[in-house]
Amino acid sequence: MDPESPEELAKWTAELGAAGDAAAAKMQARQRAKMAKKDVDALRAQLVAAEKEEEKAEEDGDSPESLAAWTAEMGEKGDLCIAKASY
Repeated sequence: MDPESPEELAKWTAELGAAGDAAAAKMQARQRAKMAKKDVDALRAQLVAAEKEEEKAEEDGDSPESLAAWTAEMGEKGDLCIAKASY
């Protein structure tokens, strides 16, 4: 019989008893912690990249506040130009 068949694995697991269950739970917790840490690191990297992009936009004068101020300066004529350009 194949040593990796479900029946053989179930038999082997039953032989391990409570100590085997505890060891398996401990290993699963370690693997979950590793995966969670990897996910957190990826999210942190995305956050840092987004912050750098936002800082660059502010340095370039492309922040939402500066664009809103520029649009307000343009007034109604600016709105008309945008409307014509979008056609």
